[in-house]
Amino acid sequence: MNSPKDNSGDVLVEAVDLSKRFKMYPKPTGRLAEWLSCGLLVRHTDFWALRGITLTVRRGECYGVIGANGSGKSTLLKIL
Repeated sequence: MNSPKDNSGDVLVEAVDLSKRFKMYPKPTGRLAEWLSCGLLVRHTDFWALRGITLTVRRGECYGVIGANGSGKSTLLKIL
């Protein structure tokens, strides 16, 4: 257990099962068709930029986010 003066265990950022989905439309009219049909027509495919990410950052810790282009680094940082 941490003493009141020891803040090394304080959680500053916590994300549990974080996911981000984008809808990809092959044609610009697909978005309009879905909107006008109130969702009855489906013209998109799902693209998961992040799926099931769990992250905890405590006071005094630092992390680096490393990955290939398109792996979701910027998306993760924007959400956090």
